[in-house]
Amino acid sequence: MRSDFYLALVNRRESVRALSSPRRRSAVRVAIASSLAALKSLFQRAGFTAVETRCFEVTLGFYSFEDFWQAQTPSYSPMTKEILAMSAGERARLMEAVKAELPVDRNGTIQYSARANAIKSRS
Repeated sequence: MRSDFYLALVNRRESVRALSSPRRRSAVRVAIASSLAALKSLFQRAGFTAVETRCFEVTLGFYSFEDFWQAQTPSYSPMTKEILAMSAGERARLMEAVKAELPVDRNGTIQYSARANAIKSRS
């Protein structure tokens, strides 16, 4: 079974279909629930006290697309297994679609910001 997410990157028609799929709706719910306010509310409703949240922002940098790809497809990842199950042609199209979406500078390096939400509390 191929990953709906990666196949959707390659084919626009599949992208439209993926937006209405149960998997996509679930991913949207997870993204909404991961906001700082939603995380704090979840912990408070679960009975935790002294709930504190914090967002960490970092800039990720990669020397090349190959460096980026290697970091994003570790051998232990289920997504990597899905990618390896693709034909060589599908994998090449996927890599080109991902590369087209990345902010690659004229030297070939890739940099973008990322966030991680943290929460701590008392029970």
